Amino acid sequence: MNRLRAVIALALVIAAGLGVRSHLTHGWPGLLTKAAGDALWTTAVYMLLRVCFPRLPTARLATIALAISTLVEFTQLYHAPWIESVRGTWLGGIALGHGFHFTDLVWYALGTLLGIGLDQLFRPGNRDRTPANVNA
Repeated sequence: MNRLRAVIALALVIAAGLGVRSHLTHGWPGLLTKAAGDALWTTAVYMLLRVCFPRLPTARLATIALAISTLVEFTQLYHAPWIESVRGTWLGGIALGHGFHFTDLVWYALGTLLGIGLDQLFRPGNRDRTPANVNA
């Protein structure tokens, strides 16, 4: 995937992630918006890594994205005043989260898979992969 396509995919993922956590989804079940937000957070990490490292193999990129997300989740067990003040800001809350939840690790794994899927979807030449052309 080239950088421009990765930037477009990243922008779409960020918009979707902010959308599921906004007033647009007011009335949706909280579990759905939280799970979707967590999955899209990791998808955004994946796509950001793809922007920065466009030639990195998909498996390595996915591993790094999942590791970053998992590490950030475990930092939520740390409650020093300085990090809590960062989490108290809008951007800090989005980036670092507010509370450790083991189930978030499942959503991060699904977000990584979504990132891989978007990566494949936005790759140049995928539009020509009809069943007749796959083996050509």
